[in-house]
Amino acid sequence: MLGHLQKTLILLLTAIAAAGCGGGEEATRQAAPTAERQVKKEPKKHPLSYYESTLRPSMFDADVDSVRRVHEEERERQTLEIPRDSLVLEQESILGFRIQIASSASIDDAGAVRMAAQGLFLSDSVYVVYDPPVYKVRIGDFMTRLEANQRLPQLQEGGYPDAWVVPDKVVRRKWVPVVRPE
Repeated sequence: MLGHLQKTLILLLTAIAAAGCGGGEEATRQAAPTAERQVKKEPKKHPLSYYESTLRPSMFDADVDSVRRVHEEERERQTLEIPRDSLVLEQESILGFRIQIASSASIDDAGAVRMAAQGLFLSDSVYVVYDPPVYKVRIGDFMTRLEANQRLPQLQEGGYPDAWVVPDKVVRRKWVPVVRPE
């Protein structure tokens, strides 16, 4: 009889536990959506035409003006004060002479020759000029043929025996004093 009583008691406790869990779960289910709605409240979605009809660009004019003022203030702060005794390097392109050391149909080959020449002749400017269908590697900015001819033997001894002087547009650089208004 005791065994039967124990079985009944276990069955009764199981039923109570199941009923308790089920009732609590139902209450949690009903309360949870409200809490979730408060946390994950999504804005109401409108079609694009709604936003376009409610946009008033004039509302943002003050913001644009304030940003402009900030940019102008930054520009004023960044103005560079040039001392009276300063010099500026001016460059102009004129007809002169260069020494051509190589030519190639491949820009990669011409670039490699240019890099090698820059390493050997640090005091001279080295250029790659495209004259279809070839790329020509040239050195120097000489104002006269005499200057170019005087430099030519050094380049020929430096590894470019086929180098020769050619007319070309060159860059003339000169230092000019800064004229600053008082």
